[in-house]
Amino acid sequence: MAKRFWLLALAVGAGCASLEKRLATEPDVLQGTVKFYTEDFGDPGCVVAVADANGVKYSDETRAHDLFRIASLGKLMYYPVVTGCGVELSTKVEEAAPMALPPEWDRWTLDDLLHNRTGLPREFHDALFVFKAVNCGAFGTHIYGDYDTPEAFVERLWEARYRRMAAEGGECYSNMGFGLLGMCLEHVTGRSSEELLKAYLVEPYGLLDTTFEPESHPEMLARLTPCLAGGLPWDTRRGRPVPENRLGPALRATGGMFSSAADMAKVFNSDALWRLIDETERSLKASEGGVAGLLRVHYLQDGTPVYYRHGMIYGGSSFVAFEPDRRRVTIVLRNATNWPDRGAYAIVEELRRRDGACE
Repeated sequence: MAKRFWLLALAVGAGCASLEKRLATEPDVLQGTVKFYTEDFGDPGCVVAVADANGVKYSDETRAHDLFRIASLGKLMYYPVVTGCGVELSTKVEEAAPMALPPEWDRWTLDDLLHNRTGLPREFHDALFVFKAVNCGAFGTHIYGDYDTPEAFVERLWEARYRRMAAEGGECYSNMGFGLLGMCLEHVTGRSSEELLKAYLVEPYGLLDTTFEPESHPEMLARLTPCLAGGLPWDTRRGRPVPENRLGPALRATGGMFSSAADMAKVFNSDALWRLIDETERSLKASEGGVAGLLRVHYLQDGTPVYYRHGMIYGGSSFVAFEPDRRRVTIVLRNATNWPDRGAYAIVEELRRRDGACE
């Protein structure tokens, strides 16, 4: 198992240079990216979108409305809901939570949850966490299964190590924190995440393919991509079906969203998201790969910062990069499970290289 895992890690690392080489020889960056992931990398399906002030370009317009599991990119899609639903982000978390929290939470606000400042870790770790992550649903379980109800989630917060983290605070990208934020919004508004999504994102932005519950929308369900293996589960051949494990109500907001390249391009290239990017850039103190609010930062070869987010969930891998100076967004969606692919930055580098060639 260990040997197979490290071979996988080396293969993913090697893919970065391969993507650069593939794009250097392809006349179309978007098509070249799809060819890399489907032909060179071995994924079953991929769609790429690039949005700027001139509109949106797709690698394949016939797939622009296919539904993908967008995982952590859902946090960015949910951002307009968080900021627009009328709940004051200065509200204390302990006041908004659906049940009693440890006393250490009396210092933290919903805004602190949104910007990853509470000290909560990325995940609640236990002895089986790595095993569950590597096997990624192959046995009908998932890494959050032990605490994907509000009651089980809050029970974990009362454990000594997580009380200590809340007492100390600190900036740390946290799936747990955003899950708690989602539960707080539901509790304060009395509306489900799906209802909030519809009222403050889907309807205002005119979206056609964005939901937490595709089974409630037959017209969307027909466009849902299959849940397939990529680099994970490690013991399942690429392209084979894997069990789909929906996140429970405690963590739905953190990564349970489904959307399409068309809907994501519309939201990510909106004024609301560019305000988030501008705020992030003004307060940026992050080093390479560091947390910058809901995003991370990558510095291009010329030193220009790009803000990005990866996502991974059973049957889906996603990536988005924001270029503030170009006001351009690049989105990559795949219907397979893979570790975050740092090589996706090569798309941004190649787009900028071609920008320079045209100037």
